[in-house]
Amino acid sequence: MGLDYPYPILAAATVTADGQVMYEKNPDQVKQQVAQARKITLFIHGITGDTRGMVASARNYAEGDLLLTFDYESVNTPIEETARKLKERLESVGLGAGHGKQFAARRAFFRRPRGALVRRA
Repeated sequence: MGLDYPYPILAAATVTADGQVMYEKNPDQVKQQVAQARKITLFIHGITGDTRGMVASARNYAEGDLLLTFDYESVNTPIEETARKLKERLESVGLGAGHGKQFAARRAFFRRPRGALVRRA
């Protein structure tokens, strides 16, 4: 059928003053934002849905902080494969081992158990 299947997607997110979530999905742009960020928060959704509602609740982040999202297909893709793809996407934007960026643990949101499993795998 030739359908374009973009998932999984690592994106930089911003929240407008009225609560709208805007995604930057271009890997080169995300990499540039990662390079400039002081703190990074990564949002990973659970078995259903996406990160939009999770990110919308993060209106009070500081200047220089970066909100990253990882949206993935969660029904037919094994957790291990999704975790590998997350690692690949993070490395591709400069967040490999020893990257030196600060992930604020108190700001890391993993909704529902599957998101936490993807992060840990």
